[in-house]
Amino acid sequence: MRRAPYLFLSAALALAAVGCGHARHPGPPTIQDLRRRARLRPQDPMAARALAEGEMLLEGSDPARAAAAIERATQLDGDNVRLLFLGAIERELHGDPSAALHGFLRVIEQAARSRDPLGPSMAAIAAAEIESLDDAVDGFVPQVTEALTPLHAQPGRIGDEARSTIADLLIDLSYRAGDLERVQAIVQAQRCVVEWRIAGPFGPRHLLSYDTELAPDADATLADEYNLGPSRGVRSTRDARARGCQQNIGGGPVGGAGTTFVESTVQVPSAGRWVLRLETPNAVRVSVDGEEVVALDRRREALPRVTYHPLTLTAGPHAVRVRITSRHPNPVVALSLSQTAGPASGAELTGTGPLTAFVRAQSAIVRGDVVRARELLRPSVQSREAAPLLLIAAAAAALNDPLRGSTERHDTARRLLTWAHERDERAWYAHLALAQLEANEGRSEVAIHTLQDGMQRWPELVVMPLQLIDYLSQRGWHAQVEQTVARAREAVPSACRPLRAALTYARRRHRAALEMQHARALVQCDARSDALFSLLVRQRRWDAARAELARLTSLQPGDIPLNALQAELDIANSRDDQAEVGRLLTQLLERIPLSAPLVQREADRLLARGDREGALARLTAALEAEPEAMMDLRRGLRAIGGGSPLEAYRRDGTQVIRDLEASDRSYDEPMVLVFDYTVYRVFEDGSMLELTHNIYRLQSQEAVNAMGEFHVPENAQMLTLRTVKEDGTRLEPDEIAGKETISFPSLSPGDYIEFEYLRPRPAPAGYPGGFAGDRFYFQNFETPFDHSQLTVIVPRDVELMIDPRGPAPETQTSIEGETRVYRWAVQESRPLRQEPSAVSAREFFPSINWGHGATWDLYVESLRDVLADRNVIDPAAQRLVATIIGDDRRATVEQRAARLRSWVLENVENNADVFGLAPAMLAARAGNRTRVLHYLLRLAGIEAELALARSYAADATHAELPDDDTYQNLIVRMRGSDGWRWLHAGAHGAPFDYIPPPLAGMDALLLDASAARVTVAERALEADLHSVDVDVLLRRDGGARVTVVETYRGAGAVSWRNQLEEVPDEHLEAQFESQYVANMLPGGELTRLVITGREDAEGPLVLRYDVQLAALARESGRGWVVPSLFPARLAPTYARVASRTLTQLIAAGLAVDVQVRVQVPQGASFESVPEHAVLHGAHGAEVELSASRSPTEVTVRRRYRVPRMRITAQEYGEFAQFCRASDEAEGAEIQIRM
Repeated sequence: MRRAPYLFLSAALALAAVGCGHARHPGPPTIQDLRRRARLRPQDPMAARALAEGEMLLEGSDPARAAAAIERATQLDGDNVRLLFLGAIERELHGDPSAALHGFLRVIEQAARSRDPLGPSMAAIAAAEIESLDDAVDGFVPQVTEALTPLHAQPGRIGDEARSTIADLLIDLSYRAGDLERVQAIVQAQRCVVEWRIAGPFGPRHLLSYDTELAPDADATLADEYNLGPSRGVRSTRDARARGCQQNIGGGPVGGAGTTFVESTVQVPSAGRWVLRLETPNAVRVSVDGEEVVALDRRREALPRVTYHPLTLTAGPHAVRVRITSRHPNPVVALSLSQTAGPASGAELTGTGPLTAFVRAQSAIVRGDVVRARELLRPSVQSREAAPLLLIAAAAAALNDPLRGSTERHDTARRLLTWAHERDERAWYAHLALAQLEANEGRSEVAIHTLQDGMQRWPELVVMPLQLIDYLSQRGWHAQVEQTVARAREAVPSACRPLRAALTYARRRHRAALEMQHARALVQCDARSDALFSLLVRQRRWDAARAELARLTSLQPGDIPLNALQAELDIANSRDDQAEVGRLLTQLLERIPLSAPLVQREADRLLARGDREGALARLTAALEAEPEAMMDLRRGLRAIGGGSPLEAYRRDGTQVIRDLEASDRSYDEPMVLVFDYTVYRVFEDGSMLELTHNIYRLQSQEAVNAMGEFHVPENAQMLTLRTVKEDGTRLEPDEIAGKETISFPSLSPGDYIEFEYLRPRPAPAGYPGGFAGDRFYFQNFETPFDHSQLTVIVPRDVELMIDPRGPAPETQTSIEGETRVYRWAVQESRPLRQEPSAVSAREFFPSINWGHGATWDLYVESLRDVLADRNVIDPAAQRLVATIIGDDRRATVEQRAARLRSWVLENVENNADVFGLAPAMLAARAGNRTRVLHYLLRLAGIEAELALARSYAADATHAELPDDDTYQNLIVRMRGSDGWRWLHAGAHGAPFDYIPPPLAGMDALLLDASAARVTVAERALEADLHSVDVDVLLRRDGGARVTVVETYRGAGAVSWRNQLEEVPDEHLEAQFESQYVANMLPGGELTRLVITGREDAEGPLVLRYDVQLAALARESGRGWVVPSLFPARLAPTYARVASRTLTQLIAAGLAVDVQVRVQVPQGASFESVPEHAVLHGAHGAEVELSASRSPTEVTVRRRYRVPRMRITAQEYGEFAQFCRASDEAEGAEIQIRM
């Protein structure tokens, strides 16, 4: 019988008539269709294969029927690679690892000679599944080695991907057996690049350097050394050899993030088509013979970890260079060339059908392309009736999704796993993963019970007891741990992981003989295990330990690994073999010259020999050569009697106290900062050493309570910490283990507390080659400072940029040896009186900030570096954008942007996570709205940029020295139809072009490569106009019906919309009456309320309400007096004090129009109405009042315009007079004769 072509199988099934008649189905067949067809055609292999596929993968399938369906299909077509694949997957799904391993091995064997287009992909998946079964099947190593070794040598048609995975597995098993010759043979057969030259990492930026040309880019081959950037210095290019096929490229003299270059030469035996396999999770560029052939920017796209790139190469040597940009200190890369037969690896699978779809998704998982797997599986897992296999695959993808936060990952996985468990209780992975999720949320007992049940249901699965051991150990349930370890070892006697668990348990229970037995067995199981070595070290059996270390080292390629050298050093030191210690220290320092602990050990050796001067000299020399890298040595230097660079700048606290008490200075406040003294020593590399010395006098019990506990600053070395009693007695505290703070002893009012410490500080990463200090304040609102002093010591050729504020002290500069010293000091600084609505305190408190080489451009660059990989494109986000925008092709860019902004405001809960991952914030519907909006705009193809804007309420000083406080408001600039538009995403219920008044017209920093200073769009005062239209129908008894229409625009409308959101509809009228009407019209009863514009953010918000008042007017003589309604009351708002010494801030301004019409009863007349008045105040402030009348009606109009402004102390008197005059004028009443 001829076998139908596989490529057309799915299409044929979709078009086939099922059941009776000739009905055709417009879509793919359902599981019921497939069951009916198989029943009607029991000998048809196509029908049987389709049913087997359907029972595993279609919605509504029955997992309990899958095994039988696969078995029947196999009887009809036993060598079909798809059936073998389905059979192995089914066995793994239902907890039969031995059968699954056998099945996956057969899949690869059959794929090697199959022409099925899915064959190579299924082989690659099978190879990955075999890797996952390691330690799950007894006899795994011989079975896999025997089956896969010939297939790696003669791969047939399995493809590059499967062969590479097989190679990785065989290399690992060869290392496990200690067979280095076998490792080398596989590596050579795989054509892995193993010999590398490495330069880097280049800094200072972590990720921006991907786009930057660096020194090696100009060199055909790597030079012997390079300057790696500020604080990294000139470092040698080094050689390395891969372990197997993988090369970790960290571990050089400089650690950290950045861009690293690795290069090698590969020999190509014959010209033709070759495939370059590249494995790395980092942003990478690859060039061959100087021509770039690969550019994968993982900062912006979620790409596979493993990629394949076809090349046409000539025979002979070829230069390969890989340029990796990563935040990781030890990034990994693997590179190989192959000419394996079969379809090109990495190519997109063609065809349709559930198995093709599943293979496509699993192939993405194998390549580390989790986001693509998520997207491929998404359509198939939308309901509880989805196939359990697909639900589990989607859950596994969700748990590893790099574009989701942990909460979303876990919630999605839990939902999918729960559905899978409901559909198929025999699916062990759902059972296990749900237990793990329970434990992750702190419900370990639930997890334990779940896993114990799993052990009963799947006794062959070693993963259940192994996971259970972890949870039992955390609870301290040792008896159950021992039983569970035994169960794990019984399940898979030859596996290493159960043996490792047994060893850990024996060590924890101090069973020495059993520990040695397990350690030796573990080394036999895995030659790479250091279990025996660790045990021998603990037992102080140095000769045996050294021999075991030599064995371990022999398994490593190239130079002796650093960890092995460290271990040898520990052994030599423990044996007191000082000659060997010296040799190893020298060798280690050649490899890692910036290791402060190694230098400390050298100094300790000198000290142990009685050579204190030598130890001091060694530490001092290291600190002088590498101040930042060696900063931790300062503690040790001081401990052996060495001074710090700040020793000469220390002050005697006892004398400070005596001087105060001998003076005539006194303070009445609860606490006095007697001595506020800070010294910074800045070194050539920008790192610093800080000396802080503070003395407080506590003059109240409140101060004693507030200052009684001391938090030791991070990395601080305490020099002084004590209570100084009123009689001069000095008491030093005792530290209590586990207590986070230190208590000052025997504190009482009248005592002093004194603390002094040294603290090293690294060079600020934001300003490569420069530095910036912390602002030092000489005054505050609460505490008197008796003596405040800041001293900054820099190299002699460095001149500081000084950024003073307020009445800062004069800068005193001197040259002292090879240093330049800056000093600022203030004596007897009394607290400043607070004033309402003052400008930012940073403007007027006397303070100093300082720095060198720190610029706003560098500040922006540092932020851009942090954000460089925070906007990764997510297909789910792209779909969302398309849904929000719709398919209206006539929509303008503003209309599209407005839809996105509205969606963000409605759906994303705002927080301050400025540097969060944008797709994760979007998926969580929580994060920084501005960042999310910017992300969506870019996905929509709208040019948009982030900017940091200064607030009108912030410090208005234009300083050249950057800081984190000046620009704190994230905002978006987008290119509209006719130029740039500014968008703000913080305000709910705001119009599209709404900019909060404090940000409008302010300067901002663009967070792009230009770091340009730009101006946010201006906002007219009228844009926030509040109009009040009041109709009063007065009764003869002085009561009235008042009809009010208030129209809010801009900021007022936004504020009302946000407040109204918090009020339930059923409580709205009651709260409006009690909280608003009662304030505006005291005694009024609300009879009607209509609010429009709540949902329309683009229009005004209008309040229409009627109020009945029993007594609006008051009786006076022969008539009535109607008070002023809806007054602005400028004086209580803006002129609350008689005079000022500080500048006053009006950050938002005021624009209000009030019109009040008063109608009187028949026969009444008006005796007096408010007079016309026009008042002018500072900075364009204006109030105009007028009135008109007829026999029965008076209309009063008031117009208030107070722009945002800064009112100096000199201007305040006139402005306050303006406000009070306005209040007096608006208070004019209407007198009526009845």
